Amino acid sequence: MSDAQVSPLFPAGSGDIRLISTDGTIFYVHRLILRLASPFFETMFEIGSEGTPQSNHLPLRVEADAKTLTCLLHYLYPTPCRPRITDLGQLTATLRTAKRYEMEGVIEQLRSVLTERYLEEDELIVPLYIRYPLPVLLIADAFGFISEKRLALRECLEGDLTEHLKTVISSDIPARIMIGLLELRKERLEWFRSKLNAWSPPLVEPCCSQKFLEHRQKIETKVYHCLEFQPFVDELTKGLRCDNQKVTTSSFIKGHLIAVPFDAIVQRWEREWVVLRKSIPKVPPIMA
Repeated sequence: MSDAQVSPLFPAGSGDIRLISTDGTIFYVHRLILRLASPFFETMFEIGSEGTPQSNHLPLRVEADAKTLTCLLHYLYPTPCRPRITDLGQLTATLRTAKRYEMEGVIEQLRSVLTERYLEEDELIVPLYIRYPLPVLLIADAFGFISEKRLALRECLEGDLTEHLKTVISSDIPARIMIGLLELRKERLEWFRSKLNAWSPPLVEPCCSQKFLEHRQKIETKVYHCLEFQPFVDELTKGLRCDNQKVTTSSFIKGHLIAVPFDAIVQRWEREWVVLRKSIPKVPPIMA
């Protein structure tokens, strides 16, 4: 053990038992804290110390590296100041360790990290599930966090799915997650299509029909990638002109304008969208 390092945050004399991380760092912690937080350690200590590593003056090995164990102990001890976790890989590793050692109190604290807002230098930092919805969805799924899973799902229903996929460090996304997500995005796309189907613009000339169909296809393609309301409206209400040269009326010399939705129609759609956007989707059965 001569090569072992000692944690500067949990040095000798700060506890009555030693833990050692997988990368060889020793932590001095309190046996009582471990017993109160973990049925795993409570059972271990109730069985008795005879024959255990501690009885042989050896530290107790914990299946976590020093960084993860440090983070875990910060949440384990009742201290007011804890490091804020912003790295999802670190959060996942700490959650995994807490689960291994049955530390439900720590798991609940770490769970709140996914949805918390906080101020940093007078700037309001949005929650992790909004910044990284797909990675948070995978974390919530792995640890059975249903509420957080639904919140992350809502965010995954907007924006380019390709961009969401880029935020996932591992490419190992369960098929059931992708299938469920694609089903929900398809439902969202159908909402946009229903608006297009419900609104039939008064077309000035027969040639406008083809022009509008081409434009509609362009709208659907754009909406498919982003699933957001404002780009949909922006594209739909563009000053689309039919430039058919056979139209002889003088007012059509530079091409006539194909009608766009009235403001009242767009406003009604927007009200529907706000309700739809705020709603938290249920987890599809395939994702449960």
